[in-house]
Amino acid sequence: MKKHIYTLTLLIFLSFNLYAQDGIKFLEAELGEVLALAELEGKLVFVDAYTDWCKPCKAMDKDVFSTEEVGSFFNDNFVSVKINMEAGEGPSLAEQYLIFAYPSLLFLNYDGSIAHRYAGFQDTKGLLSLGDIALDEGNNLSALMLQYKNGERSPEFLLQYLQASFQGADGNHINILEDYLSTQRDWNTAENQELIFNLLNTPNSKLFDHLVKNKAAFATVYGEGTVKNKIQTLVYESLSKGKTKLENADDLFKRAYPKNATKLAAQYKMAHYQQNENGAGYAKAAIAYVKSFPNIGLEELNDISWNFYDLVDNKKDLKKASKWAKKSVKKDNSYLNNDTLAALYHKLGKTGKAIKVANNAIAIAKQSGEDYSSAEALIREIEN
Repeated sequence: MKKHIYTLTLLIFLSFNLYAQDGIKFLEAELGEVLALAELEGKLVFVDAYTDWCKPCKAMDKDVFSTEEVGSFFNDNFVSVKINMEAGEGPSLAEQYLIFAYPSLLFLNYDGSIAHRYAGFQDTKGLLSLGDIALDEGNNLSALMLQYKNGERSPEFLLQYLQASFQGADGNHINILEDYLSTQRDWNTAENQELIFNLLNTPNSKLFDHLVKNKAAFATVYGEGTVKNKIQTLVYESLSKGKTKLENADDLFKRAYPKNATKLAAQYKMAHYQQNENGAGYAKAAIAYVKSFPNIGLEELNDISWNFYDLVDNKKDLKKASKWAKKSVKKDNSYLNNDTLAALYHKLGKTGKAIKVANNAIAIAKQSGEDYSSAEALIREIEN
């Protein structure tokens, strides 16, 4: 009896808490309450997962959800709710359902499992078609996933599942694409190249190795610069987003850039530690880099030396950087090289040397017409 009373109360509550619009009637409720109502009505739940800053979300709200045609279909077949993924229960739901793109359109069973999903804008016709697919228990994403788990691997099925997985942004499409390509004798057909180039979003796949190995073949279709940018983007996004750990950077660069891997990996590590203001990590990476590549340019050496002044506190490491800076001054008695050496002397507590070199830097700058405010500021700091 208590369950029936709760159910009736829930129905009455939710029926009076709808977004007032002519199209889809979105409930104002927590997802758990909406799922309970969906179970009672025997419907799927349609979730508009949005954010306040998402322009396509606003466009769908204004021009698609509000139409009579969409409203009639969705109100008859789904229990609908809008959830801001950055407020309330939104962040936890975004994590639970792996939502990274907006809008994300979810169709949930009453137990909260996904029946179907789509990431991105849909116009009226597209949304209606999406709703039809979600209701098709033989062809929605959930059904395709079940067939896949049960061992279905025909090329035709894998292509269908691949499209649904990629459009739904469920995180499974790379594995499906690898399985599909395992059914193909030639990965460099126009169709397979298109799949690899357009769908590959991680370097942690044998498809990435194929792309690198066959750069020339892909370049004839997409252009050398585009292919180069694709590889670079995959590498650096994987590292910056933590999908490839820093300790595995050497291996990743070897796979992406076999000829220049050591240098590029070392440069990335320095940039990583600099960005994170990790002085100890930067010093270790930079010392290894300079040792491995002793013939780097003076400008790069000066930049590295200045970063020691900016980030590093260890005296032993600072002395190493001051030797580099002194070497740079001997080879090129420029303002920037003297300014860096003066700063390092100051940080090492060698104030006399710091003032002397800073004054030398100012004299050089006056002759060349350069700005010498940095050296003047250093002298004022020392004297005060």
